[in-house]
Amino acid sequence: MVALVIGVAAASTIGDVRHLADALGEFRWSAFAAALGLALANYVLRWVRWQFYLARQDVRVPISSSIIVFGAGLSLSITPVKLGELLKSYLLRELHDVPAPRTAPIVVAERVSDLVALLVLALIGVAAYGVASAL
Repeated sequence: MVALVIGVAAASTIGDVRHLADALGEFRWSAFAAALGLALANYVLRWVRWQFYLARQDVRVPISSSIIVFGAGLSLSITPVKLGELLKSYLLRELHDVPAPRTAPIVVAERVSDLVALLVLALIGVAAYGVASAL
């Protein structure tokens, strides 16, 4: 039974690899580079916002430390409601003795500003393309 499962998986993989090779041959790599650039710009803008919020809370940490803390928070952004990003408050407390109640609202403010940005993008999309009617 195990051999059969392995055989089916191998056959599926070989077929998929052929299709993948064909698809990659037609793929526009300039689009991939543009997507990577946009993703990088997104993270840079989010870090700038993080720095802005830290400054508004009068929290001063070295840039290198801020980048590390911000990156660590991103690693936990897949948690429900992105609550894992509260790790940033914990890390700032551990690394720089910044009280967590002073930085936890920054995480909430980031989520609120993300929501506002999504709403603005949705409104732009509706204004540009309208709303599809249900069939």
